[in-house]
Amino acid sequence: MNSNKPLTKPSAKNPPAFWISYGSIGVILMLLGAFSVILFQRTRPVIPAMAVSHIQGGLIRLDTQSSRFILKSGIPTLERNTGEDDPFRLFHFNWTEIYWKLAANVRTATPYELMKAQFPALALSRPRLTPKLQLPVEIAQPPISMTETSEIDAPAKSLTGDPLILLYHTHTTESYIPESGKDHANPDKQERGDIVKVGEYMRKVLEEKYGIKTIHDDTIHDSYPFRESYVRSQATIKKYLEKYPSIQVVFDIHRDATPGVTATCTIKGQTMSTILMVVGTDKMGLAHPHWKENHQFAKDLSEAINRYYPGLNSGIIVSDARYNQHLHKRALILEFGDQNSTLEEVYRAVDSFVPILVAYLNDAGLIQ
Repeated sequence: MNSNKPLTKPSAKNPPAFWISYGSIGVILMLLGAFSVILFQRTRPVIPAMAVSHIQGGLIRLDTQSSRFILKSGIPTLERNTGEDDPFRLFHFNWTEIYWKLAANVRTATPYELMKAQFPALALSRPRLTPKLQLPVEIAQPPISMTETSEIDAPAKSLTGDPLILLYHTHTTESYIPESGKDHANPDKQERGDIVKVGEYMRKVLEEKYGIKTIHDDTIHDSYPFRESYVRSQATIKKYLEKYPSIQVVFDIHRDATPGVTATCTIKGQTMSTILMVVGTDKMGLAHPHWKENHQFAKDLSEAINRYYPGLNSGIIVSDARYNQHLHKRALILEFGDQNSTLEEVYRAVDSFVPILVAYLNDAGLIQ
């Protein structure tokens, strides 16, 4: 009997060895991965707050914070024993909200909005809201007229008492492309982004129009390594809260960068940037026992904004990260527009938001 049988070609009945087919796929994936790394190193990413902590000139500068993130991803128990890093923004997007915005133009995925997307007739009706805030009569129109020099068209009021509001920027280098031609300033050169102008404008409105003493801090927190931004801003917040226990509201002023979502709205014929609110929680293991108070604060402001300026508030994101909001029971991230917004659009949003904030402070008895 001849044992030297001719080799048969692979067929449906005799498929090739699995290690050959899957091995080929593995080699292809390896090559694609190597190509992606080379391409990534030679190009500047469009999302500055990704996993790399700092990027300059297309080169990745790794640091201990990035390594710690990788370790914490593999060993979850480390999460409870470390400080607060700057979260990986790409993975903290509210993908559900993005999906509904792109798929059905639903601004916030609430049951009412989803029903409206399925039953267009519901769009003709609006739910009745019981007013909670006694807002000024002038709220019906933007209270401050915009000029080229951004001067406030209102008589100045004398400031009395201690500061009530703290404004600061964890990502101080965030900028608006129409204003400065780039989406971030260079922290290595001690440059501050356009977002600082927004914080300063809000301070002027609060002090010069409403007489509310406000602190605006422009310390650069997002220098190298980037992932220590929230560690640095925490030190800034603590400094002011210890010095001024009178502070009633703490706002971290940002601008959004969510891809595929328009960050502008039209109200009474004027184009404004939208305002996104971000609430931190204790879901990453860091102590934050009063985060629901911050969430309620955001909902109160959002409800009033939606009543008087529908479309201005683009929603509330409840995040796993803490964002230093454990330091105060009325602390929020406010994101004005995105990198493509103009300063004029953002200033109009500030003009509309501030009187609602002042009304909240009055209604809560926080203004002496």
